[in-house]
Amino acid sequence: MPAMTNVQSAINSIKKTLMDKQLVLFLDYDGTLAEIQSEPDNTYMTKDMKRVLTDISELEEVIVVPISGRKTEDVRDRIGIKDIVYSGNHGLEMSLNGTGMSYNLEDEELLQLRTCIKNIIKELKEKKLGKEVGGNIEDKDTAMTWHFFNVAPNEVKETVGKACEIVRKNGLPVFDGEGCIEVRHPKITKGDAMKKILSEKLGESWFETHWAIFIGDSSTDEEGFATLVKDNDFRSDCVTFIKIQTDNSKPTRAKHVFSGPDDVYSLLCALNSHYAPDQIVN
Repeated sequence: MPAMTNVQSAINSIKKTLMDKQLVLFLDYDGTLAEIQSEPDNTYMTKDMKRVLTDISELEEVIVVPISGRKTEDVRDRIGIKDIVYSGNHGLEMSLNGTGMSYNLEDEELLQLRTCIKNIIKELKEKKLGKEVGGNIEDKDTAMTWHFFNVAPNEVKETVGKACEIVRKNGLPVFDGEGCIEVRHPKITKGDAMKKILSEKLGESWFETHWAIFIGDSSTDEEGFATLVKDNDFRSDCVTFIKIQTDNSKPTRAKHVFSGPDDVYSLLCALNSHYAPDQIVN
């Protein structure tokens, strides 16, 4: 597994890859563009990150795609850039032109998923596993996240166990997150959304003109990249996966490992300069 990457070495390597290519930039939000906070509502990008991301999104050679575990509307409101592609709920939702919504599910299965999520949230509240114990229930319509940052340390194991039992009883698996458990469709990943977005925006031969970079910090990002690698019809060799993590004992498929949003900011500044060398960066 790769150790923590020297960011400048990674930037130099990526810029060489992009010499004759345009770019599709897939970016997770929490932990990638913004530092994770114990209260999800308090998670925002810095002004510098917002500025460089806005600058990059205006370049003709770059397609920016925030791809988050949050609801699409939520991440779109937090980033605030119009007319770019957004994807939410771990690849289930896509807004291909900044407005409207499409889903990686048929209507009947989508309805079943929504019903299941509502039942889980209802039971979590009935069992007082919300703010009463330091938990935070994030209802995302076709997914949910149960945060336990504020659960007393000596109660985390038991409380998380109760929440997981409710999720599994309702027929959905539990996905681990940073200080939370994720509840979502068991098969759809960010990789499914990435494939559809590349095809819809650029066509099946997207790799002839473009390179893709995918940056994320969680197990769902690893699953998304695994989806791309396992698809024999997809050119995963034309995607650079960058993982945000500080624990080098965790296995990853990533080519580069960054320590956090500050490293991402450095890369974005370099990409902006690569495609707009005459632009003055404040």
